[in-house]
Amino acid sequence: MNIKKKRNIVLLGIIGLTAIMLTSPWRIVAGYNEGDDGISKTKSDMPEPGWAGWPVEGVWIVVVPTPAGNITMLHTLDSQDPMGAQFTTVIQQVNKNPTFFGMFPEADSASEWAGQTTKTGRNSYESTMIIYGTKEGQGPLAEIVHMEVCNANWEIIERNRIEGEATVAVYLAAQDGDSDGLPDEDQEPIICAYYTYTAKRLQPIPPCEPIPMP
Repeated sequence: MNIKKKRNIVLLGIIGLTAIMLTSPWRIVAGYNEGDDGISKTKSDMPEPGWAGWPVEGVWIVVVPTPAGNITMLHTLDSQDPMGAQFTTVIQQVNKNPTFFGMFPEADSASEWAGQTTKTGRNSYESTMIIYGTKEGQGPLAEIVHMEVCNANWEIIERNRIEGEATVAVYLAAQDGDSDGLPDEDQEPIICAYYTYTAKRLQPIPPCEPIPMP
């Protein structure tokens, strides 16, 4: 199926999705209020002169409210260098969305988000990530249906909280003409969605008390 024909197929979906997003802006929330994580603020939590910033490595829990329901994600960051300037980014979306809200009904699976994060300031970062929606192929391998590229700018506003904004550009598999896994440079996304977000760092959680079996 050529790109022009595929664009016509998804046109109604794009119009509907755009209307929803204009009336219901996306905002990622972590499901908590400042200070309700039970951790009191100490002097060590507060910025000091010459302070290098809060650590970013670890797992962050992100919840994205959308018109279709909440999306839950686990965002993992691992440092690539001793200076803490470059990071590997992996996001596991718990309730995956391979069809991109029904726009690609043939897609039945999705990869994880993977990408690169760069430190741009004391507590500010930018990330570029990619994910693939796939369907069962005629042979042993799944077939890529679409690609999504996310560009995010975000900041650690306190030790265990993140705020940021991002765009998600959606491309058809046919827009990767050289099959290198990336949309070709001369291609424009068929959709560009914008959202803001917050996240909460995953910290040690006290274990439960086992209930004796009868």
